[in-house]
Amino acid sequence: MAPEFSISKPAPGVLAARLAGSGILALGGAPLRELTRHVERSDRLELYLDASALEGTSVEQSDAWALWFARHRARLKQVHLLPGAKFVHITPEFLRRFADSNGVLRIYVERAAYDAALAASVLQARRRVIAILDWMGRTRPGGAARASS
Repeated sequence: MAPEFSISKPAPGVLAARLAGSGILALGGAPLRELTRHVERSDRLELYLDASALEGTSVEQSDAWALWFARHRARLKQVHLLPGAKFVHITPEFLRRFADSNGVLRIYVERAAYDAALAASVLQARRRVIAILDWMGRTRPGGAARASS
């Protein structure tokens, strides 16, 4: 399978990325550059990284990801990783130690747990937005909340 990388922002403060295929080195540094672009525009976000369909990785890739996590740790509230192949399972342990993530990195073995955590983060983020909008509606100049139709 050809290498693939996709990224989405399902809610404010939540970023979901997916790495798949083999020969991921063919993508070069594009995935990390794209993640950096999103992370640097946000204030402490949760990153969900689905690597379950990734077919192997290299030491060079592991080093690059570990360095990226170390550089961006302050902007990452939580990193959720769903690895795939057995070889990829070794890499997160290395990342955990190398990047000194202090509990920021959560590794999932089952897709259902990963999907449930992502859904919970999205729901929580949306509730925060609704609470802020509700608060803004009640604190309009003049003290009157907007009347509903």
